[in-house]
Amino acid sequence: MFLNPVILNGFTGKDAKHSKLPGSRSVTRISLATRKRYREGEQWKEKTQWHDCVVYGASADFAANIAKGAHLAIEGELTYREYERSRPVLDRSRCNGQ
Repeated sequence: MFLNPVILNGFTGKDAKHSKLPGSRSVTRISLATRKRYREGEQWKEKTQWHDCVVYGASADFAANIAKGAHLAIEGELTYREYERSRPVLDRSRCNGQ
């Protein structure tokens, strides 16, 4: 069996978005910012990366009330999806945490 584990520790960038899928299954989407601090010479630098996290089922109901600025640690797996934009530009790719 192959595993694809990830643990993200960061702060939410906006309030969680909760909705229901067909068949009454719950889904909540969370935007999470993680930050890396590193030293370059004598100067400290920061790099922030944004992650789109999707939560399903009973966990989605629990996560529905998460507000902007909340500190979260999320454990899950990474999924990738590709999509094309309506305008002729580069194809896009996204990495989502589930």
